[in-house]
Amino acid sequence: VHRDIKPDNIFLLKEPEPSGVSVKIVDFGIAKLSDAKDPKNQQLTKVGEVFGTPFYMSPEQCMGLRVDGRSDIYSLGCALFESLTGTPPFRGINSMETMMMHQNDVPPTLEKASHGTKFPESAEFLIAKALAKEPMDRYQSMEQLKQDLNKILEGKDLNALPYLNLNENKGQANNN
Repeated sequence: VHRDIKPDNIFLLKEPEPSGVSVKIVDFGIAKLSDAKDPKNQQLTKVGEVFGTPFYMSPEQCMGLRVDGRSDIYSLGCALFESLTGTPPFRGINSMETMMMHQNDVPPTLEKASHGTKFPESAEFLIAKALAKEPMDRYQSMEQLKQDLNKILEGKDLNALPYLNLNENKGQANNN
């Protein structure tokens, strides 16, 4: 688990490697092995400690709870959101407010954050799913996220509307 996925830690290579890789993730300074057998390795940080960059931290990471790969999926969702709109999904007046927004606020749509730019429903769906508050509602693996990204590139529909409507209803319930 990287725990600090953000645009500054994602590098696009000028030329793909022989394996076909054209993106590199860097800065594993606060990374943690999720399946480590050595219990001492898991003591590098403890539940209750908070590490990361607030603009890109998952709700569970903001609360100092245990994180897994789905936290990195949330962070990648934040980075993709910013890449598409020019702004992170949440920006408070300070780090604490930003972290509270990750925990409590419904992220805006790409269209709203970009002041009216239209995005395909599939892109809105992908970002909304990556930014789901509950880890169980997010993509469960980067492989699943990659598959949906490829579908979008192929022009296929991700059946976005049911999830987006569910997310909007959750937000309305939280705002009442």
